[in-house]
Amino acid sequence: MRPPLHLLVIDEDDARRDADVKAVDRIGHHAIAAARVSDVTSRRGRLSPDLMLFSEGTWREGGRELVRDFDDRGKPCRVLIVGDERSLGRSPELMDQGAQGVLLFPLSTAELDRAIEGIMMGPAASVHLTGEFDQPEEPEQPEDISQVPEEPERSPEELAARRAKVASQVKDLAGDLRAGKARISDISPVAMELQALCASDEPPSLGILVHKIEQDPNLAASVLKASNTAAYRGMPPVLDLAAAGRRLGTRRMGEVAQMEAIKGAFSARKVSGWSKLLSKMWRTTVCTAHAARLMGERIGAVSRGEIYSMALFHNLGEVLVVDLYRKAGEAAPVDGFARGSLKEDLDSLHSDLGALLLKSWGMPVSLASIAMAHHDPSRLPSGTPISRSTWLIGGAYRAVVEAGYEYKKPHDQGPPLEAASAALGVAGDAFREIAEQSIEWWTSGRG
Repeated sequence: MRPPLHLLVIDEDDARRDADVKAVDRIGHHAIAAARVSDVTSRRGRLSPDLMLFSEGTWREGGRELVRDFDDRGKPCRVLIVGDERSLGRSPELMDQGAQGVLLFPLSTAELDRAIEGIMMGPAASVHLTGEFDQPEEPEQPEDISQVPEEPERSPEELAARRAKVASQVKDLAGDLRAGKARISDISPVAMELQALCASDEPPSLGILVHKIEQDPNLAASVLKASNTAAYRGMPPVLDLAAAGRRLGTRRMGEVAQMEAIKGAFSARKVSGWSKLLSKMWRTTVCTAHAARLMGERIGAVSRGEIYSMALFHNLGEVLVVDLYRKAGEAAPVDGFARGSLKEDLDSLHSDLGALLLKSWGMPVSLASIAMAHHDPSRLPSGTPISRSTWLIGGAYRAVVEAGYEYKKPHDQGPPLEAASAALGVAGDAFREIAEQSIEWWTSGRG
């Protein structure tokens, strides 16, 4: 048995901090509590923690600097962040900043014990990185284009050779997709089957959903976490998926599992440098899905669950393009914005590749059609359900991007909002309103 450890719990919220301390005490370790990083720095000479538990807020307030300071004084430690579901969605970014794990509040003793055991078996936290994440990502400041490195100049011969290489890679990838042999990194087969279930014409029953989710431990853990959040404080803890489904409802349960299912596609933990771009892409994807659901509720769409699934997956072709660049050893954009040839390939290739990917997974034809036509829904037969869904998702995407959640310079924004509003028969500012609501939902952490 591991001897008791000293854990430093830093959280600005009194109730969360006290709950975390009690969880640490219950598994036999010693907890020291602080409300702010500055409280720790004022007494750090007397502290030597083995592990630090930060809230996301205190981590961004100065957590990296605190870990670096302990490391510089020969006291390396481990780092876990305790947050909400939004923090889980941002885990690739937080891991790149130096965190070694992200847990969902309220902490279960079993989960905390497993996390501590796992993290103590590995190396201490390393925050001596590039410094590119020192400041919170939001709100983003106006960009100084002069400070962004330009794409290296290439001769006409080099450009032609590069385009030929990309074309060959795309052709090979398309062939693999048609043959069902290609997949995006870090998306499990169970996750793909779950997406197909949730996007089908008939939503899955609770029993079928539970059966599928329990085959993937990551999906199961995410659903159980969501059913035991602070929103359900005072209710008995949920320990099995069937009870979680009854508490959350099948729609919400499916959404939580779907988000976890595709989150891995937007992670670049194994390849440094790409996480800023992928994190921005993930943020835009989730906000678009939430905005699409809000618009579906506003117009009384029957298949709101389908719309959410479609919106989560409609832009996955862009991840395939990023994967091509990563595997080819291309340099990642230092500021997290795609420019130049990367931006051009994202724009020109992602629709076709995304449609092929979804077809290769056996997804509904409607989802592949949205992936193909979401930038120009007028390509689809007017007035049909699939056309309306495509206008809705395309408009939601453009509104979210226009609101500032972009990741390409300049951004290919999708259909004009006026056209999307007219196609759905809603007011001209409706998409901008739901985009603002979606971003507020994201930034507040209520997702």
